[in-house]
Amino acid sequence: MEPIFNAEAARRQAHIWDKSVRGFRQDHNFAFSLGISRGIWQFHKFGDWRNQDRPSKAYYSKFQYSFHLQIYRGFGYVLGSSAGYMQEIKVADDINPASGTCYPSVLVGLTLNISPAHRVVAGVEYYLQRWNALSKRDADLTPSADPTADINRDATISATASVFDWQIDWDYFYHLYWAVRVEAHLRHSYYIKPRKADDFPDVDSRIGKQENWYGLGIVHHLL
Repeated sequence: MEPIFNAEAARRQAHIWDKSVRGFRQDHNFAFSLGISRGIWQFHKFGDWRNQDRPSKAYYSKFQYSFHLQIYRGFGYVLGSSAGYMQEIKVADDINPASGTCYPSVLVGLTLNISPAHRVVAGVEYYLQRWNALSKRDADLTPSADPTADINRDATISATASVFDWQIDWDYFYHLYWAVRVEAHLRHSYYIKPRKADDFPDVDSRIGKQENWYGLGIVHHLL
């Protein structure tokens, strides 16, 4: 007599890593990724600029730690943090864009383990980012006998921005512990104006940035 088909046993034999992963890749994950972004600088108020946009292009590097916890079967949630660096590329003649550090973040999200080798993570991250020496130049500026006149018509600022980063990652585990990551991000950044900024024209600015960035990385899952 042939044995009765056991669907659960067949599922567990479907992948050689299933006994180690048990349907969900839990606990500690470390990831490093590199990416490129394109977007728009939004200068609502900056020096003598009002409601002007400029293109943005930048390269990113990021290190992320995340802790994965199971809710049901392959579905769970993610808590973590990341930090990185942004190198902005100049793409407009009248702006010197700001490059700077992305400070440690707070990450929350959801994850779906499709199989022991495939995982999708979707989440949102909040962090502060330093903009170093963001400056504009008036294209029509002509030399003046008074050197301070030219300076006052331009604007330069080093500032801290508040960043919201919506992201989705796909991890392919080619090894029990190691995966290749493909990720996509939608980022919104806003300049945080300090109190009592009215006495300083450059500081009293309203600047934002919207961008999409895409990256490739590597993930280590610490079983």
